[in-house]
Amino acid sequence: MGVAFSHAHAASLCVQLPRTGRVYTAINPDLAYDERMQLLRQIEYDLRVLAWQQTEDARHRRNAPDPIPLPSERVEPSHDQVMRDKAFVDSILGR
Repeated sequence: MGVAFSHAHAASLCVQLPRTGRVYTAINPDLAYDERMQLLRQIEYDLRVLAWQQTEDARHRRNAPDPIPLPSERVEPSHDQVMRDKAFVDSILGR
């Protein structure tokens, strides 16, 4: 990395970065949710499960709620979908 800026210096700077920052979320997208967000996500899911348990669906064990997906669980659009969207926008803009 050069004489003025060593790997040890870069590592010591990285340690000081926030856990929800871009560097850490690039490595692990789930770190975008801090502890507060993770607790809120779990509380919201538990409340939906409690409400679901009072329904007829729960008696037949169907349509159970799913938790809000974590950033790593979200599906990225495929290349084909992106190109179709780009073609659609281009057609609107008259390109």
